[in-house]
Amino acid sequence: MRFLISLSDQALGALLTFIVNLWMAREGLPNSYGVYALWLAVAWITGTAQSTLITCHLAGLNAVEGKERATAERFLLTIQILFALAAFVTTALVMAILGHYHSKFHAVGAVVFVPMFLVYQYTRALFFAHHRVGSATALTATSLLIFIVAASTCSLAGHTPTPDIGLLLAGGSYGIAAFAWLVTGTRGQRPLVHWRDMRPHLHYLHSSGWIMLGAASAELASRMFNFVGAWRYGPLALAELTATQVVIRPAWMLNAAWSSISLPQLSRMWAHHDRHPFMKTLATGVLLPLVGSILWTGSVALSWPELSQLLYKGNYQQSGSLILLWGANVILGGLSTVGTITLLSMKRYRVLALTDLAAALTTCSSMVVIAMNSHSAMVIVGTLAGQTVQCLCMIYIIRRILVGSHVVSKK
Repeated sequence: MRFLISLSDQALGALLTFIVNLWMAREGLPNSYGVYALWLAVAWITGTAQSTLITCHLAGLNAVEGKERATAERFLLTIQILFALAAFVTTALVMAILGHYHSKFHAVGAVVFVPMFLVYQYTRALFFAHHRVGSATALTATSLLIFIVAASTCSLAGHTPTPDIGLLLAGGSYGIAAFAWLVTGTRGQRPLVHWRDMRPHLHYLHSSGWIMLGAASAELASRMFNFVGAWRYGPLALAELTATQVVIRPAWMLNAAWSSISLPQLSRMWAHHDRHPFMKTLATGVLLPLVGSILWTGSVALSWPELSQLLYKGNYQQSGSLILLWGANVILGGLSTVGTITLLSMKRYRVLALTDLAAALTTCSSMVVIAMNSHSAMVIVGTLAGQTVQCLCMIYIIRRILVGSHVVSKK
């Protein structure tokens, strides 16, 4: 039942992302959509950094009970507040620099969007850490409802969505819903403010070093196309890449639903040496998303001429080849997600970081060659190259760990 509720949460989250992107791509100008897509990528990368420092530790607190867990969560809340404030200040400074140089990627709305997106992700992760999947789903549904009302009002008033409007409405939807659920759903949990209270919990930050390297590398590998597309080919090319990617994104739902509920379970199973349920959970995480991704990609590819007309007024009808490339991206990304969750549950942070680093280096080197010699669609191939290296490394490493643990358990 928790998986089905988690799947509903992922479906609502995918629908929210899809509606925002659709509204920007269909009603706004392609250049505006490209700018929005860039700042959305920045928010996701920042969210990954937040995950390494904060939210991944929330899931690991399942083995801790009572007052100790409550105090640890208050410490992580303190770090979350500081991180969101740092994101706000940094985004504001970057925006001031872009404005000074009259950059086409200047969008003041990002100053609101980035920190509000982080607060939303933290609140959602906190609910999942407490197995409150229903609350996480309600949080996503609230954000979706707020955005639909706000975007509809904007359209009825005759406003064409600009990057600032899109970022402000999406950021406001995330922030309002997150703060409302965070205050009511945590019974007013307060952060730690005294150093003597925080000091015993600093080990959470110390253990985040390898996680940070791995997460940053993985995010660089998966989001590099946004920055290469923006830098080398401009907002129009980035809009085309994002518009075709967003229709494939729902294929991530099964994998994301599995990973949201499986990390705490796998961590507990691995700690208790429950090998059979551990392997069964991994098999489910591989097979369900794989089948779902293949079916979804095939259906979108076959119906792309009609879909592009329906969704984007025919603007990207000639971009059907990108659908298959993004489908391969989702399939490989699903496999690497299973590997990431597995290594996190085993607490093999260093190995995971090095694996992700290898993927990032492969992606970056591939994209440099592609950007110098090919058209924008081929940057997806650079992403696929990094994902392939990542998956092969993970399969080899996890197999060795499992064989080693089996030998030890026999002894």
